[in-house]
Amino acid sequence: MKKYCGNSPRDRNYKAGTLYGGSLSNEIKCGACPGQRAVVDSHACTLTLAINILAYIADSVSIYHGPNGCLDETSLIAMIINKFRATESQNPYQWEMRNIHLCSSNLNEQSIIYGGEQKLALAIREAKKRYNPSLIAVLVSCSAAIIGDDVDMVCKEAEEEFNDGTYCIPVHAQGFQTHSWINYTDCIWTPIVERVIKQPEEINNNMVNFFRSANTSNMDVEEAERLLSRLDLEVNVLPDLQSIHAFERCSEAILNTGLCYGYMLPITSGMHEKFGIPYTQTPYALGTDFTTQWLEEVGEKTGRLDLAKELIKEEKERIMPELEIFRKKFAGKKAMIVTSHSKTLGLAQVCHDLGLDIVCLISHFSDKSINTGKMKLLKQIGDVEFLVGSPIYEIIHKVSKEKPDIILSNGEVSPVLAQLSFASKSMYLYNMQHAHFGFQGILELGKIIERAMLNPFRKKMLTYARNQSGMNWGDIPFLKQEESTKYIPETHYAL
Repeated sequence: MKKYCGNSPRDRNYKAGTLYGGSLSNEIKCGACPGQRAVVDSHACTLTLAINILAYIADSVSIYHGPNGCLDETSLIAMIINKFRATESQNPYQWEMRNIHLCSSNLNEQSIIYGGEQKLALAIREAKKRYNPSLIAVLVSCSAAIIGDDVDMVCKEAEEEFNDGTYCIPVHAQGFQTHSWINYTDCIWTPIVERVIKQPEEINNNMVNFFRSANTSNMDVEEAERLLSRLDLEVNVLPDLQSIHAFERCSEAILNTGLCYGYMLPITSGMHEKFGIPYTQTPYALGTDFTTQWLEEVGEKTGRLDLAKELIKEEKERIMPELEIFRKKFAGKKAMIVTSHSKTLGLAQVCHDLGLDIVCLISHFSDKSINTGKMKLLKQIGDVEFLVGSPIYEIIHKVSKEKPDIILSNGEVSPVLAQLSFASKSMYLYNMQHAHFGFQGILELGKIIERAMLNPFRKKMLTYARNQSGMNWGDIPFLKQEESTKYIPETHYAL
């Protein structure tokens, strides 16, 4: 069986990269570099992020085939997800069913020398004995991949030994194979398409699969269901704390869709290749244009285009009065966005709809899979500065230089910027109380941005941050330009 992480569609077809600094138009033309910075701070790993999918498959166990240290960060992520998952699932599972089961094969020095396949086999049997799961996912760490353990063979033998319908799948998520951490989705979705999803017995002409990422809340799902129900479509949400067996019959749907194109790309493209099921390709269904594109795609590919156009017209008329109020409030205000690939485009679209001027876009990685969306955004907001893979010290410098009125960022960046008195709002797991999907999401994000700008705590932090640092953070000489990065033009970081 092929190893999925290093040979993902992004690495193979879409030229994924984590280094770029320049204009948006030039990034569309040339793409980001797949190289490595001279100096890097910590960043996400495909191995630890795999829990973002596995946590939402109910009776599953994740076995990390490597040293115990590989579980440290994953355990923290699992605790956060578990907290929200307990209230977010639409399925009436008991709390015992919602606990995330993490195990380790506990490789040590002896295992590295003599091999860890025997320890992995014991770990799989122990996980089966303790939890009796329907899915055992074996995540391959860097150390296990380096010594060449045949994880595929061990998983196959375990399935034959159990012989009760339990899936035991290898997840080749070793972090060294790629610079683009989003490949964790390829590592998991690809074997699920090949090993779990069955040929359809009959086609349900009213059903669509909605692939839900860890950052898609119940309110987002409810908004998607509301819109799709207006097109006479039933929504099958995956994964949503169902058993792995719920995936077996998802090939009976007539369309695959979701909020984030980058997240669902491996499973939707895989199902299209294997079963011929079409899928939507809107980068991130936020804002008027991208939501319009998403609904038109759904309508066209399900034979409901007239209903979709009628719904789009109705929704735009509904939100326009309140949207005009926000545009007056935000006139002349500047925004900066620091998030992941597809979401960066979606949030930029929302900021444009709200009347905010976008001064810079910063993405953790980039590839050519959503270049069509980038070109559409380029026509709307102009040729803004676009950075890829910027470490926190470069983000601080850029924010201090541009002085935006609001920064929409991921969870690891937002607290740092907030401590420096900048109006920053985290876009990760914030939406458990608000929908940001579709047309309604524009208004909800407008309210969130307004509250962040008016937060009185910022004035207190302004004095505190300046007094504590003793200088303006934008002038701190963190590193010389030639030491801080490669492939980034000097004009962007005159430190």
